[in-house]
Amino acid sequence: MHIYKWTHIKTNRSYIGQSIQLPNQRRLEHLSSSKHTTRTYHFHNALKKYGVEEFSWEVIAYANSLDELNQLEEYFIKEYNSIENGFNIRNGGKNKTHSNESKKRMSESQKNAHKRRKVLGINTFVRTKSPKGWKWSDEQKEKLKPVQEKLKKMLKNKTWKIVDGKRVWMEKE
Repeated sequence: MHIYKWTHIKTNRSYIGQSIQLPNQRRLEHLSSSKHTTRTYHFHNALKKYGVEEFSWEVIAYANSLDELNQLEEYFIKEYNSIENGFNIRNGGKNKTHSNESKKRMSESQKNAHKRRKVLGINTFVRTKSPKGWKWSDEQKEKLKPVQEKLKKMLKNKTWKIVDGKRVWMEKE
């Protein structure tokens, strides 16, 4: 669990966020969303307008619980004045779960993405009749080997627990 900060290099305006994911995973989600979403978010609009290369990104704090994570986010949003002079649009500290409506929208979005890829001939997965789920092609497996090795190294001394209904990665004791 960590607090991260995006900073516009020229103006020093910031965006403060929190995540329970691996740091780089959350960073990449912001980048992807800024390019591919049709919804408009203040920070993602800034990434589109100025370009990703105009921003720096860093992890500024780590937390051991969701309460601590929420408190740290609130603190850093105030510290960097990122609502009035930045890209945050609301006070932080409200780590939340998705509503049923949001979950339904995300599900529909994923279904539409798979349909679109299938029409374009770049279907990512092949669905089997087996209840075990997806079957990966040999080519896909080969592409994933370096990523899997990197993940194994990153997670070597880590474990996860369920905290407030969410998976949280922690150092092994």
